[in-house]
Amino acid sequence: MNYGKINNLIFMNSDELWGEGLNGFGGEFLAGNSFTGIDAFFVPVALRIETHQLKLSEPALPYAARLRALPAVQAWIKEWQLEVRHEAHEVACLRYGKLIGDMTTA
Repeated sequence: MNYGKINNLIFMNSDELWGEGLNGFGGEFLAGNSFTGIDAFFVPVALRIETHQLKLSEPALPYAARLRALPAVQAWIKEWQLEVRHEAHEVACLRYGKLIGDMTTA
């Protein structure tokens, strides 16, 4: 199975799962009105959804936007963008795979 197919499965399942959690618990987050560990688990998924411009259904789309807008997530993104890239590591990675895009500017 290729990366694209795996990605699609993750995002399709996230969309459905998020809808169940949001509708079932009736809050802004998956387990109710408070941000919990399950929400933290899905922050990277929410970031990739934006980066890859994937489509989500309601109520998953506003949930992903809420996660991305959290102050702690915004701080994490800023810190990530300031990380030093190690060129030797980047070159070594190209021996084992193909660069399909640079997401560091997203």
